[in-house]
Amino acid sequence: MAFLIPVLLSKRNLDMFVSSSVLWLLLLSCSFSFGVESDINCLKSIKASLEDTLGYLNSSWDFNNNTEGFICNFLGIECWHPHESKVLNIKLSELGLKGQFPRGVENCTSLTGLDLSGNMLSGPLPHDIDKILTWVTSLDLSYNRFSGLIPATLSNCSYMNVLKLDNNQFSGNIPAEVNQLTRLRTFSVANNLLSGQVPPFSEHIASIRRDSYANNPGLCGYPLKPCPSISQKKSLNVVRVFKSNGVIMVAAAGFVLAPSREQGSEHQAFGVGTKRSVPSGRRKLYKLNSKVLNIKLSELGLKGQFPRGVENCTSLTGLDLSGNMLSGPLPHDIDKILTWVTSLDLSSNRFSGLIPATLSNCSYMNVLKLDNNQFSGNIPAEFNQLTRLRTFSVANNPGLCGYPLKPCPSISQKKSVSVARVFKSNGIIMLAAAAHYPILMAFLMHRLLRKQDAGIFIGSVLWLLLSSGFSFGVESDINCLKSIKASLEDTLGYLNSSWDFNNNTEGFICNFLGVECWHPHESKVLNIKLSDLGLKGSFPKGVANCTSLTGLDLSSNQLNGPLPTDIDKIITFITSLDLSSNSFTGQIPMKLSNCSYLNVLKLNNNKFSGIIPPELGQLTRIKTFSVANNQLSGPVPNFNNTSIGPESYANNTGLCGGPLKHCPPPLEVCRSAAKKSSIVKVLNSYNVAIAAAAGFGFGFPFSFCFFLPRAPSVRYLVVFARRFKS
Repeated sequence: MAFLIPVLLSKRNLDMFVSSSVLWLLLLSCSFSFGVESDINCLKSIKASLEDTLGYLNSSWDFNNNTEGFICNFLGIECWHPHESKVLNIKLSELGLKGQFPRGVENCTSLTGLDLSGNMLSGPLPHDIDKILTWVTSLDLSYNRFSGLIPATLSNCSYMNVLKLDNNQFSGNIPAEVNQLTRLRTFSVANNLLSGQVPPFSEHIASIRRDSYANNPGLCGYPLKPCPSISQKKSLNVVRVFKSNGVIMVAAAGFVLAPSREQGSEHQAFGVGTKRSVPSGRRKLYKLNSKVLNIKLSELGLKGQFPRGVENCTSLTGLDLSGNMLSGPLPHDIDKILTWVTSLDLSSNRFSGLIPATLSNCSYMNVLKLDNNQFSGNIPAEFNQLTRLRTFSVANNPGLCGYPLKPCPSISQKKSVSVARVFKSNGIIMLAAAAHYPILMAFLMHRLLRKQDAGIFIGSVLWLLLSSGFSFGVESDINCLKSIKASLEDTLGYLNSSWDFNNNTEGFICNFLGVECWHPHESKVLNIKLSDLGLKGSFPKGVANCTSLTGLDLSSNQLNGPLPTDIDKIITFITSLDLSSNSFTGQIPMKLSNCSYLNVLKLNNNKFSGIIPPELGQLTRIKTFSVANNQLSGPVPNFNNTSIGPESYANNTGLCGGPLKHCPPPLEVCRSAAKKSSIVKVLNSYNVAIAAAAGFGFGFPFSFCFFLPRAPSVRYLVVFARRFKS
């Protein structure tokens, strides 16, 4: 700071700072004004280009409004900030929309997500779709009627994480260029009319499976059937000969020639090179000298370490020990044990330590599955020598790094985990933590004016403020997850096997099961999704330490007890909260109404009782709300900005109002109470005696209340008994 003061007090620098700041503010305000106007025009164009058969857009998208951020309350629209008309996501799923792909989307210049699934949209996609969806990370066009070719220019949408084109009428080839989308995690083109070879995703994406291509009979290539070569197309009935572990196996005939590895001791079975024919009806691989071909011991509850005795199965080609509780490190000389193995599946165990580099010497390996363990360290670079490898998985090993996972941190990164990252894109400097707007403006001023002294000042302040801010955020998020793990009983062991805090690599918590981060190499938690993991306990208050959390899903567990009364302090910025299918009890906290960013609130299938707080009607952004299958009563909230159907309140017999039956007026309540009172049995003699003495005094006024001038005398007794007990 002593260095910064004279720089700041310098008149030349001060004048430069003031004038540049004014210039920057003018530019910034102009750009925001333009951005807001373009986003409004974007939505106007979308509405005009689509046929709104069910009237959802016509009833919600009202442009006769000039308040700031008014479009952020439109159905299916999510903004970057609630009071600024900059569209972040457009979600118009299952609204009965008709028409073609809405080109007006390109005017939403900050759009990151577009979901038009489940409608009746048709026609081809624009050939220049990359110009329309430049920054989009998630595109869902599934369950429509789009046709024609899939545009190759989609490969230019380099930020794409999710691409769903399934259940349409696309034809032709899948563009090979799609494999350039290195960030892609979800991809589906199932149920179309596609043909040809599928893109070779296997090098950087292990999660794209056969079901991503289902019901496109013309598709081929990994993970589907191999694409036929020219000679195979000419002769489809060629007998395929496979060589594995020194055994020649003819797939068409079912017989083998099995030479021993020891010279001079060959043995021949029925088949190739013999004059003996295969006995009638015998179409299977013959056992020869009790040679073990495959060992499959999946999900048998086995405990212990890797069984070294496998090396005595000298003809073994496949070993599957997945889904057990095996632990400890793998043998460093594993290549000597599994010399001829072509398929090795050790997934879903508790193996730990380094992955042996000697596995790269198992040159026949086609399948290698090591996912869902506790391996750490680098993925051996020597694995690129496994030229036959077709299936490879190391997912959910929190301590692992290296290609194709996150890069392993260098020494400098380990020393300074909390360094602020500055990204440059499209001529704009973007800081990873967008909260530091004054510093951001000053930094941009320096970039515009290219002045050395200003750079010294601004750069120093930027480093001090941002590095300290990130350090605090990262540490608090790690403590958040530690607290959650400590407060819940992990009956199925999912958290114990995945949430390993014995790690100091940058962003390590982002590999935890159910944890999504803002950036894969920075421990800032965006979403926590722990659905259906068998968790027990009460609501984890430690969630409050995840200060950037926007989504929390604890559904389908065994959580119980009441929700915290100060829940608004715990999940301040949450947009989606799913606590459904648990055993939560007590009343729904009134302070949930202070969680003003909530879009989704699911409390169904619990044991909540009492009334639904009417203040929840103040949640103006709410789009999905459900309290079905609880023990609630009283009037339902009045949601002004969305339509909540009766199914959201189902199986709460005491609820009324809104989409349910009308709540009865006080007089009706009085009559209803009288009818029920007629079946109450007074069994206590003491109460009966007092009822007889005082029945007239209490019964007479009640008879007028219920307009029952000739009510039976027992009613007076019953009413008094209930009154006395209360």
